[in-house]
Amino acid sequence: GHLWLAGRSAGVYRSTDSGASWSRIDTGLEGLELKTLIVVYGDKTIALAGTIGKGIYRYEE
Repeated sequence: GHLWLAGRSAGVYRSTDSGASWSRIDTGLEGLELKTLIVVYGDKTIALAGTIGKGIYRYEE
């Protein structure tokens, strides 16, 4: 299954093989502190990562 991980200053990662391997998907967020991560599944998978003081990052697949 798909797993998602957000670290406060480590970025956003996604695994599509139940955690055997991970891919960083937050290009452009380097050095930003993350506060929240919400993933919505539907026709598209949408991930929203809230940063501290720098807005919201959106990822779609």
